Amino acid sequence: MSAPMHRAAIAKTPAAALAEIGGTEAFGRIADPGVGAVLWCRKAPTGTQDWLDALPPAQLPQARMLLPPKAIATALSYAFDIAGASACASRAALCAELQRIACAFAAAAPVAGIARGAATMLSMRIEPVRDDACRHFHIDAVPLRLVCALRGRGAQYGAGAPGAVPDRIDEAPPGAVLLLRGKGWPTGAPDFLHRSPPIKGSGETRLLFVLDLPSGARR
Repeated sequence: MSAPMHRAAIAKTPAAALAEIGGTEAFGRIADPGVGAVLWCRKAPTGTQDWLDALPPAQLPQARMLLPPKAIATALSYAFDIAGASACASRAALCAELQRIACAFAAAAPVAGIARGAATMLSMRIEPVRDDACRHFHIDAVPLRLVCALRGRGAQYGAGAPGAVPDRIDEAPPGAVLLLRGKGWPTGAPDFLHRSPPIKGSGETRLLFVLDLPSGARR
């Protein structure tokens, strides 16, 4: 069961599990009692979404690395180069925006009660997704994860016990940023689950951007 991708569906998710925010300055809400996830319905910089959506799937970047937050724009630009996506103003704007998001994500770590030094390096992943990757609802084995579908459908999520399917499944809008407590969260993760949306056979190619705090990031 998939929920429609609009704000009405988001609002019906239990307030104790999901906090909806207006920007990166509120990433620290992930530390609020009972909150398992934070959702920001991000709007891409002007022109970048049309540019990204128009790229052939073969020119979508794929990279996985551990690096400082302030190195992410350079790393992403290099990943686009390798994929064959020409440099342009839209590409530069997207890479710069994702670096700002990464810096805000790292800054939220001490606010959330995670060791300050743990966020000096982040695990970054960007990859095209064409199938039902991570199709089962789960909680990640990290302290904190950021997930953003830069292109295509967003992650599906809902409150529920580990190993179960949520009674209500909502879906993040395309481009939205979702912060999720993981199993390594210092005070334990609420029962808030997520998965990739099922797209196998649809012909859709998503572009997924993921940031993790290191698995040992605890006080």
